[in-house]
Amino acid sequence: MVFGGARNRSPSPSQLHCDKFKGIKGAYIELLLYTFFKEVMAITHAKAILLDQLSANANDQSWYLSFEQAVQGITEEEAFWRPDAANHSIAEITYHLIYWNKAWQIRYDKSDLHAVETLKDNADTFAVPPEHSFSDLKADLLSTLLHWQELITSEQKLDEKVPGFPVAAEWWNLIGNTTTHNAYHIGQIVYLRKMKKTLA
Repeated sequence: MVFGGARNRSPSPSQLHCDKFKGIKGAYIELLLYTFFKEVMAITHAKAILLDQLSANANDQSWYLSFEQAVQGITEEEAFWRPDAANHSIAEITYHLIYWNKAWQIRYDKSDLHAVETLKDNADTFAVPPEHSFSDLKADLLSTLLHWQELITSEQKLDEKVPGFPVAAEWWNLIGNTTTHNAYHIGQIVYLRKMKKTLA
């Protein structure tokens, strides 16, 4: 009877307090784990999207022409043709994209916004040196665009804040902007190519 009574005794206040603490602690740990894995899944998803978009910029067939497709068969004369003095040629746009993609790749690789200082005049990024052929520019940009795949796959800092950036931003935000910038100018290349054929 004594032993039976002991087994049926209600838990003491200290035991209840301990069980309550364990319950709160367990819930807190579960919340931390949930938040952690949610963030991991979010950045994994962001990485997959960036890799897909950068691949579409380079040479993967998507809903818009990739750079490789957009410049296929373009001659040197066509590449350096300008519709007027106020607009850029295909070669100049290509050189501009080479500059900005390489700049952001260096910044991301070194985790330093100032690893490449911004030029005072963005017009300088369109100024193709006389010794550069379009064949060289084309190969350089395609290689540079494809280098993003290696860089993003090997690095694990897409969700890190970009130190020194004027507003709060993470690396995946800025690289995402780069994919949009690439697609915008690739569209210009396609338009210029069509314009040249129309005027020929």
